[in-house]
Formats: sequence, structure tokens, C-alpha cells
Amino acid sequence: MSAQIPNPKSRIPRLNAIVDVEAAERCGLRPIDVARAVVAGGATFLQLRAKTMASGALLELAVAVAEIAHRAGEGAEISLGIGAWSGIPGHIPFKATFTVERLGDGNFTATGPFYRGNKMQLGPMALLRIGGTRIVVASRKQQAADQAMLRHLGIEPSAQKILALKSSVHFRADFQPIAGEILIVAAPGANPVDHRALHYRHLRAGVRLMPQAG
Repeated sequence: MSAQIPNPKSRIPRLNAIVDVEAAERCGLRPIDVARAVVAGGATFLQLRAKTMASGALLELAVAVAEIAHRAGEGAEISLGIGAWSGIPGHIPFKATFTVERLGDGNFTATGPFYRGNKMQLGPMALLRIGGTRIVVASRKQQAADQAMLRHLGIEPSAQKILALKSSVHFRADFQPIAGEILIVAAPGANPVDHRALHYRHLRAGVRLMPQAG
């Protein structure tokens, strides 16, 4: 495949590639090599599909693919889907074209009271921008509970008018002191804050689902 970037004036849609692990192996190809080839060929959306791969091996492959996409570089425009990794029916990623503002290796020291002094290793990280909104993404899951996670990519938390953090209560120790107001938002997922939203099948009678609730 050619490494030439597609002509932005072309009417041909940009390349959205699916790396199917099983299909690649049937053809005698390594999935990671396929990923490198489609990115070099100008793919702006890369989906990794592996229906039968063990979870540990899939995670390692996903991190490797993320590192390939990471090399697109600052200032590049990439089309991808973020979020909705729970696998719950009806949950879909937010798909858009983002500008890569800043990249980081995910290695930094936590400064807040929750992770205090921990050497964080979140894998390749990126600061993406769409319109007036900037989004910090990382290769590994972690509670957004330390301001250093944002500073690693050049964002000073105290200078932001609005911060949206994907965290339950862990964020409070480091972010509450700089907040004028905190709004708790219920997001979809496998473990909702309101346990009454779960569908229990073997719950014995009399068990209290929530504090001060039936």
C-alpha cells in the first residue's frame, strides 16, 4: 500500500479499515502487520475485530494498534470512535473526526492525594479536539482522579471553565478543591450508581439496594 496521504479534495471517502484477527490469520498474515499496512495506506478509522481471541492477548494487540495510530502525529486529523467499551447492547461509541493536539507516553507521577506519588503507566495518550471541546484519551483504563493526568498533555485543570471526569467518587480528593460546583451525571455502563437500575434475579427478600432506599 502507498504511504501517500489521500488528496483532501478527492470525493473518494477516506479509508475506514477493519482489522479482523481471524480473517488475517486465515490468510497467513499477522494482525499487527495488517494494522501497519492500512494506516500507512491512509486509514483514518481503524477497528480491531477479534471474536475468538483470549482477552489478555486481545488487550496486548489493542495496545500495539493504539501505538500505531499514535504515530499519526500531532496536528493530524483522525476519524475514530471513543467510549462505549462495555459491550452492553445499545451502547455505541461516539464517532467523529478529531484533531490530535498533543501526544504523551502515559508515564508520569501522580500528584494528588488519591494516587499520591504513584508512577502512572497509562500507555500512549492523546489530547483530541473537536470544535471547542478537548478530550483526553489513554490506552489503559484508570479512574480520572489526579490532575497530573491532564497536565501530562498540557492541560491545566484549574484554568478550565468546565471539566468532565469519568470517575465515581475518586476524583473528589484532587479536583474538589479547585471546583466551584460539582455536578454528578449518571452515565450508561455495566455498574450504575443507582443499584435499583440493575435487574436482579436471585436477590433475597429484604436486602436494601441503596442507602435510605427500599
